[in-house]
Amino acid sequence: MVRPRYLSGHPKPIYPQIRWLTQRTDLEGGPAIASITTGSKPATLRARAVLSLCSIYALRSSEVARLRLSDFDWRDETFAIKRSKRGGLQHYPIQYEVGETILRYLRNGRPRCSCRHVFVTLHPPFRPLQSGSLLQIVSRRIKQLGISSRHMGPHALRHYLPFLTMSCKSARARFFRRLLAAV
Repeated sequence: MVRPRYLSGHPKPIYPQIRWLTQRTDLEGGPAIASITTGSKPATLRARAVLSLCSIYALRSSEVARLRLSDFDWRDETFAIKRSKRGGLQHYPIQYEVGETILRYLRNGRPRCSCRHVFVTLHPPFRPLQSGSLLQIVSRRIKQLGISSRHMGPHALRHYLPFLTMSCKSARARFFRRLLAAV
């Protein structure tokens, strides 16, 4: 049996996991997101780097957690990701803002340690961050905006990227400028 919403001939797309982002007007117009990622504390620099990778490149939290220092080729301005589901390596160009954000974290926020992962804990013993830690980093920043939703972690940002690409490129640009804030 056909559902009634399809009888009109123009089905409405449903975005259940990102509904909170599409209903939120200050994501495009206000400074709220920029204010949650400003500062120079190590935790803030790490959060900004994580947010940039999850939102700009639509990476999974496990892919971000597995990033190693050797995955970045700063000379060619690329980085490699070992894909979680398909396997294999995928290379991405490093966008200028993302590169600056990651470099600032590496220089000023990341503890000096022997661990070769990009994102490590801030207190000894230094070890790689787990996917669950990345969920806490992203969801804490989203909660600071007063948004309550079932999905608030890196996965929500991953699914918001295609929505913005389909809807409006200028809205996408405004969203990411506000989310990542100027370094």
